[in-house]
Amino acid sequence: MVARFRAAACACTAGETPWALKLQEQMIAEIERARPAYIVYVDDPYSWLQRANSPQRIFEWWRGYWATDMDLVQTIEIEEGLQRGTDMDKPASNAPLATHILVFKRRQ
Repeated sequence: MVARFRAAACACTAGETPWALKLQEQMIAEIERARPAYIVYVDDPYSWLQRANSPQRIFEWWRGYWATDMDLVQTIEIEEGLQRGTDMDKPASNAPLATHILVFKRRQ
């Protein structure tokens, strides 16, 4: 249940809102408390919707947490060659080169 909710809430945690830092702290506490066996991290700026003044606490925490508690078990590269909502045969000229889905497993 936590995973489904948090996937929907990630964009709010990294935006320029007055409650973004509080949401980041809550997400960190829930992850540390739940100690999930697996974490799927979407390495894509559109997933997090970061802005220039977005709090960075969750990203700073994640670098340390990943390094000490998780092992990267799979990297899935996603190439977006089409703009959303356009003709499937017309590649977008401004599409990002690549984003990643990273699958982590908790260290034993």
